[in-house]
Amino acid sequence: SCQCCRDHLPIIHPPQPLDSFLETLDSSYDLILFLNETETTTSLHHVLQSSQAFNRCLAIIGPEGGFSPDEINKISLLSQSVSLGPTLLKAPQAAFFISAILYYYHNTLDKSDFMWYYSL
Repeated sequence: SCQCCRDHLPIIHPPQPLDSFLETLDSSYDLILFLNETETTTSLHHVLQSSQAFNRCLAIIGPEGGFSPDEINKISLLSQSVSLGPTLLKAPQAAFFISAILYYYHNTLDKSDFMWYYSL
């Protein structure tokens, strides 16, 4: 962060079981994005253009192989399901991808608190 002249780093949580994670999810996030590889109607671009300004964003990134249908239903109840487009990304690349896009939309990571959920 020093090299980039930033005093704020995104928080990356270690992998944990989905139910435990969802139980601890609080309402302090202005925007919760579910990067859903099965989403076909709502793009990340559309959600970011139509969303209000936000200070805290949570991006839920799935495990290799994707979420089960039951997990998708649970997550979708608490978040905005979005597509990253037709290309499937490995989970670590999806984290870099979404952080770059959010940086582009908000011009600086200092204005937002980003947290990533990385499923087991």
